Amino acid sequence: TLTAAVVDRVRGNFLLVDLDAVRERALQIPWVHRATVRRVWPDGIHIAFTEQELVARWGAQTWVNAQGEAVDLRGTAGPEGLPRLNGPEGMSARVLEHFEKLSALLAPAGLQIRTLTLTPRHSWVIELNNKLTLTLGREEPEPKIERFVRMYPAVAGAQTRRMRRIDLRYTNGFAVEWEGPAAVSPGAAITTGSIEG
Repeated sequence: TLTAAVVDRVRGNFLLVDLDAVRERALQIPWVHRATVRRVWPDGIHIAFTEQELVARWGAQTWVNAQGEAVDLRGTAGPEGLPRLNGPEGMSARVLEHFEKLSALLAPAGLQIRTLTLTPRHSWVIELNNKLTLTLGREEPEPKIERFVRMYPAVAGAQTRRMRRIDLRYTNGFAVEWEGPAAVSPGAAITTGSIEG
C-alpha cells in the first residue's frame, strides 16, 4: 500500500525527488502515524514509518491513537472491541488522559469503562461494562471515582443488576437509580436513594 501510494513521487531523476512530497504522500495512508524519508546512495529512497496504535473509538467515525490524536481511517475498518470516547472537537487527548486514570481506579472493583463522554458543557459521564452509568459532573472526575470504588462493594452486592445509574455529583455521597419493580408511583420504573460516603 505504501509503495503504491508513493511510486509516482519517486520516478525520474534520483537527485530531484522531492522527499517532502514523498513523506506527505506516505502520511495520507490512514494507518501511517509517522514517516521519515531519505535518499540511499546510489539510487534508493528509504521510507521509515510507524503504524497507528489505535486505543479507542472517538465519536461515531473517528479513532484515537496512543498519543491522544484523533485519527480518521477514511472508511477503513478499525479494530473491534475498543472503548468509545466522546467529546468536543480537539479534546481527544484530554479525554484519553482521563480514560486511562479512571480505568486504573476502576480496575480493583472489576469494572471497565465501555464509554467515556465529555459533554459539550464539560460534564463527565461513564458507561461501564456492566451497563451501569456514572454521572460525574464538571469537576475533575478522579476523586469521585475513588469515592465510588470505596463504596461500590457495599452498594452493589446482589443488587448490581438492578442498578441503572449512579449520580456522583454530590459532595459527600451519591444517588442510585434502580430499575425494576420498586417504583415510587404507578407507571414509574425507577426509585432513587442516596448513600453517604
